[in-house]
Amino acid sequence: EYNTAGIYLDTLVSARGCDSIIQTTIKVKPTVFQTFYTICEGDQITIGSNVYNESGIFLDTMDSSFGCDSIVISNIVVHPKDSINQNFTICRGKSVSVGNKVYTESGIYLDRLENQFDCDSIVRTELFVLPVPMVDIDSTICSGKSIQIGNFTFSNTGRFEIYVSGNNSCDTLINLNLTVLNANTDIERIGDVLSVNETPGADYQWFRCEN
Repeated sequence: EYNTAGIYLDTLVSARGCDSIIQTTIKVKPTVFQTFYTICEGDQITIGSNVYNESGIFLDTMDSSFGCDSIVISNIVVHPKDSINQNFTICRGKSVSVGNKVYTESGIYLDRLENQFDCDSIVRTELFVLPVPMVDIDSTICSGKSIQIGNFTFSNTGRFEIYVSGNNSCDTLINLNLTVLNANTDIERIGDVLSVNETPGADYQWFRCEN
């Protein structure tokens, strides 16, 4: 009787009284199988009639294709799904990228991304966009003078928009309304009286010269 794999030689006596040598090759069909599974949290593995959704080592008895009972050893690893919360405060005109999406407005955004185990992860992004501060400046200067705001110098009448860095590293918008006065310096003399047609906004100073 043989129950292990191998090649066996047996000497038997035939019906005619002659010895016969019989060579028997026995192959033992395997009855134990080991498998490995990696799944994500929320997924499941079905082995025979059993369903598994947790990490562990599980044994199942199943019928093989050879008609023999087989022991299936299942090694299952369940990787978790991630839940990520992140908060950003940015200046107007800046953006935040999450995966392949770009956000520029205040709000709460939910994105589904894959983690290092190729499992779905939910990323919750709360974004606050700071408003652009605005300052209005009305200024009047005389011709030949200038006004400087930030790195910019202005000497002509007009309306200008200037962005300068604020205390929170965000730009501040300055609306400059600049008026340049061309003062009238023509003096009119009538007898002992001197006069000039005043330019609105201009200050005049008279000096009396004795000699």
